[in-house]
Amino acid sequence: MGRAGVVLVAGVLLAAARLGPGAPAADAYPSYDHAKVLGTVTHARNRLALTFDDCGDAAAWRSILATLHARGLHATFFCIGQAVLAHPTLARRVRADGDMLCNHSWSHPDLATLGAAAIARQIRETRSVDARAGSRCSYIRPPYGSYNRTVLQLAGQLGYQRAALWSVDPRDWQRPGVAVITRRVLSASGSGSIVIMHCLPQTAQALPAIVRGLHSRHLMPVALSTLVRIGDPGAGWWPCYSSL
Repeated sequence: MGRAGVVLVAGVLLAAARLGPGAPAADAYPSYDHAKVLGTVTHARNRLALTFDDCGDAAAWRSILATLHARGLHATFFCIGQAVLAHPTLARRVRADGDMLCNHSWSHPDLATLGAAAIARQIRETRSVDARAGSRCSYIRPPYGSYNRTVLQLAGQLGYQRAALWSVDPRDWQRPGVAVITRRVLSASGSGSIVIMHCLPQTAQALPAIVRGLHSRHLMPVALSTLVRIGDPGAGWWPCYSSL
């Protein structure tokens, strides 16, 4: 192994050490026949869920956490395993603040295009680093919202009760501008909405105005598990397991 390889391995080991002790054994997790598809929640009593994907931009991730914490709000972060490994302090802060840290695969591939072994590896490796950050979240979000029966089956068998999709998408990944992101979220959100956003600079800048706008509409952001608990979760427009 060359010097570059030694440095890379050392960096990965250091990041893993900072995350803490190893993850629980595989058999410590529950097993489900398949993960249920979650796209929206009805009868949610003016609650909705703000969710943030990827987590690759540390500065934006930190800003989003600060905005939520300052207002006493909770959200759900679907982070790729590589981002959790690279930013262990932020991953632990998510849990310390009472937010959800959930599985979004290891490296953001289209899981529906992979074989079973590769899908399982993407899920397991992320589950391991999430557990070392203190998370046992039972929700997974397949990248691109792409899934098939195999993805849902393996996710369930590996301890994931729900495949969490969304009902509001402001397409913030296109970086359309802070005002556009804010308008798209506020115009489409209502009780029981699941809003997908990303840990990106424009999204972080838009979040205070989004929160104010939701408050003016008497809508309260909560963690996704809270939304599911108080309402009636359903697939929404997403295909459920039996229809695939």
